[in-house]
Amino acid sequence: MSEAEIRFLLARMANDDHSSLKKLYMFFNTVLLKFAYSFVKSNEVAEEIVDDVFIRIWLNRAHATEIVNFKSYLYASVKNRSLNHLSSSYLSDIIQIEEINIEIKDNAPTGEEHLYAEDTLNIIEQAVNALPIQCSNVYQLVKNEGMKYKDVALHLNISVKTVEYHMGNALKSIAKSLAEETFSIHKFKVNKVLPN
Repeated sequence: MSEAEIRFLLARMANDDHSSLKKLYMFFNTVLLKFAYSFVKSNEVAEEIVDDVFIRIWLNRAHATEIVNFKSYLYASVKNRSLNHLSSSYLSDIIQIEEINIEIKDNAPTGEEHLYAEDTLNIIEQAVNALPIQCSNVYQLVKNEGMKYKDVALHLNISVKTVEYHMGNALKSIAKSLAEETFSIHKFKVNKVLPN
């Protein structure tokens, strides 16, 4: 779908044409689901996130033509909601750090997936570098070296519970950094297009 076609559909959608929203949804749905899944690792949650993004676009359709780059806007919205989900999930249950793997796939014709996934990986790397030494060591051994918690405990001469504690702290710090960085980068653009 060309940029001109997207602009045409956005203009029609701003005039309450629901079929235009449906066409945009059908066109972008597959790549956005894969992008959301690379964060949340759940098909159901990915579907909810993508649906929520399009519902919000419809509810704010009067501002649709103000979106400068619709593709980038979609990826930013899906990424923000995915990270929100990861952050809120931590509060109810500790997530294994493996669930934050970012799969960089060449699904987007213009490369938006690569940009956002690489940006996220950079934020994760910066967050890990800011961790306390022992916490960072545990994270690196588990995540980068692929070691089991029991093996890390033996290697560092600490208990498995201590490994779990450090991994929990690492995840919490990474999730917080992801949320803060993402919202600070996209806050102005998103607020301008979709004011509260």
